[in-house]
Amino acid sequence: MIVLGAACVILALLAALYAAGAALAGTRGDRRWVDSSRRAVYAVAAGALLVFAVSTASTTAARGSVIFFKICPVVKSLAAALLIAAIAL
Repeated sequence: MIVLGAACVILALLAALYAAGAALAGTRGDRRWVDSSRRAVYAVAAGALLVFAVSTASTTAARGSVIFFKICPVVKSLAAALLIAAIAL
């Protein structure tokens, strides 16, 4: 679980760096870079949600519990709900 969480953090960081670079490239007038930057920000939000879900599931769930009990703390959290709403919009 730690490796998965670290990989998600690294991928989210790379997506954030790409989003910043694409946004700067989009200032020269090419709209495609701006659209790509916006999608990269969505990927950062998805990566943050995945990191949050992995860390919550790994710290609160027992090894032998049902998957429903591993997912419940993530869904109940307000931060997870806000991230889901941000991804949906």
